[in-house]
Amino acid sequence: MYKKIIVSLLMILLCSSKSDAEIAEGKILLQGVENFRNLLPPVSLSCHYTLEGPTQKYIDSDLIIDYEDRRYRFTILNDEGDACCIFDGEKLISFDGKNSCVITSPTKPASILGFDPRIIGITPVYNASMNFEDQIAYQDAKSFESIKEENLDQINTPMIKLVDRFDQEVSFWVQPTKDFRVLKHQVVIFDDEQAVLRYETLCEFSESSPISWIPSKVVTTQFDSNGNTNLKSTVLIKQIDVKDSFPRDIWTLKGLSLPVNQPVADIRIKKRIGYWDGKRLSKTLVNKFQSPISKDSQKRNNYVFYLIAINIVVLTLIIIAFRINSKKHSSVDAE
Repeated sequence: MYKKIIVSLLMILLCSSKSDAEIAEGKILLQGVENFRNLLPPVSLSCHYTLEGPTQKYIDSDLIIDYEDRRYRFTILNDEGDACCIFDGEKLISFDGKNSCVITSPTKPASILGFDPRIIGITPVYNASMNFEDQIAYQDAKSFESIKEENLDQINTPMIKLVDRFDQEVSFWVQPTKDFRVLKHQVVIFDDEQAVLRYETLCEFSESSPISWIPSKVVTTQFDSNGNTNLKSTVLIKQIDVKDSFPRDIWTLKGLSLPVNQPVADIRIKKRIGYWDGKRLSKTLVNKFQSPISKDSQKRNNYVFYLIAINIVVLTLIIIAFRINSKKHSSVDAE
């Protein structure tokens, strides 16, 4: 694949103007990133994720991410009960490990800390709304700003800078000779043409990894307009297990390990759709005298899950707010 891409790149460089060639080169490099990530085989990743501010740590959790053919199951391991979310290719199914199981659209899950492993190292924040196509960015980019080489850790690395469909300035530092690893990634968010937030991601790699482009460590730092650090997230990939395949059931409600009589609600239609009977959804409880969840269980708060939800919502709202402001300013300028 790498040889074919290089041949295509050379042909473009010979036949195009410098500007056109630079744009074509940038697109080819990002296509390489996209292609290798789309070839991700069935895999299980054992990870540790932290999210911290200048004075406190918000999230500190072990994770397991299972992936196969654009589907993923994301499990947050904690003492009170494992929270889990599944993307089956169409919808998100999530269980907080205690008393809430919901089905929702992948476009509106800001409070769910679950993510496609293909976005590791190329996203400013990690949650289920950050889809791979938006993060790779080149297909619907508004413009390509520059293509140049920079020295990263004594490696001459092509850097591609573009403006994505959200008017964010996105930069990729790509190593094409190593399965199109992304060594560094940056997102700059503007408000009225002034940079107000910058996310810088640095990736480390293990040469013994069974999948070369998956980093062993990813650190993303959020800076404000004065260069001060607001937030820092770290993803440690401790183990990568390549699989032949996964059982089909893990992409369904069975994959959540729900307790019997767990209520299930579909947020898309704002309706409870049944109770889990151990094998499938039922319209009634297994035992009509048995409460689906004990009162004590209802009172206990899954601290880890809700803390994660609150912080992911805050991060996502920040990004959405700046995107809306940018679009408003663009509309005013156009008028």
